[in-house]
Amino acid sequence: MMSVDEIISALKQYKQDHQKEYGIKSLGIFGSVSKGEISKNSDLDIFVELEKPDLFLLADIKQDIEQDLNIPVDIVRMRENMNPLLQKIIARDGIYV
Repeated sequence: MMSVDEIISALKQYKQDHQKEYGIKSLGIFGSVSKGEISKNSDLDIFVELEKPDLFLLADIKQDIEQDLNIPVDIVRMRENMNPLLQKIIARDGIYV
């Protein structure tokens, strides 16, 4: 399993490489990895804000990151009307790349 710093570095590079292609406005991690609680069974919780909401792009980003980092990914699209509890968790624990 990669370290938090390695994951953040890889995601920064991913964002830089795909920002225009996918319309990525923001990208980051939250959950156990952002808190440094990584185990071999950890998945990577990612939040992303896109210029235009698109489930196919979201699926492409998820698949790309899973392949690049070899870690299972759960992805959440940031939006105005999202679950308030999830919004609080991301605000509290989220690390933007």
